[in-house]
Amino acid sequence: MIFILCGAGGFRAGEALGIEIDKHISPDFLTISVKQKVHHGRVEQRLKTANGLRQVDLHPAIAALLREFVGALATAILVSYSALETETHSRHRTSSVAICTGLSRN
Repeated sequence: MIFILCGAGGFRAGEALGIEIDKHISPDFLTISVKQKVHHGRVEQRLKTANGLRQVDLHPAIAALLREFVGALATAILVSYSALETETHSRHRTSSVAICTGLSRN
């Protein structure tokens, strides 16, 4: 989902990782508010530039994919940062894209 949002919505990777379902995605899934980013595994309220704070309108087809991805969840970070790490420590470690609320905040 992160690659779709970055490509279709023009999100930077850190911005896409910082999307919280209950705070940044509109009820109809057609608009995402960019208000924070993830940097080095931590949620930061500071964006790269002042113009980074914005509302992004999504194409209805992308909104439908996002709605399906989110499912029935009400609150969570959209995509976990750890899910995007490569397998470096363990051959048996899984890197599934999962909903996660374990990111620390500044």
